[in-house]
Amino acid sequence: MTDSDKPMETKKKYTCHDVVTGKAKSLNVVAQIAQTDDDLCTRLLAIELITDQTVLRRIAESDAALYIRRMAVLQLTDQTVITQIAESDAAPDTRRMAIELITDQTVLRRIAESDAAPDTRRAARYRLAQLVAK
Repeated sequence: MTDSDKPMETKKKYTCHDVVTGKAKSLNVVAQIAQTDDDLCTRLLAIELITDQTVLRRIAESDAALYIRRMAVLQLTDQTVITQIAESDAAPDTRRMAIELITDQTVLRRIAESDAAPDTRRAARYRLAQLVAK
């Protein structure tokens, strides 16, 4: 049998409904959907189900779609990863989103003093004031 005679493998296409109802059960499948599906809605829903910080970090740092990256940032819980994104992500909007999740006042002071973007420095000062007021 030659390669042209072999049946083509079909890849299962999941929908938003599949993700929400749990038909896409495997965490690997959900992670794959979050990273590669053509439908933005399906990807966003899949990201909400991911708890693996490594997968979320990969999406937050490298996905081409800004909305997808932002959703991944919001799902992060690892303060080290959040801090790295807040301090070094190329997109100021993504850095500001990560700043909202930081709990370390020293990190916030550093960002407030040294970030290249004025809005990002302002966001760090605002977040710092929120934490001090608690």
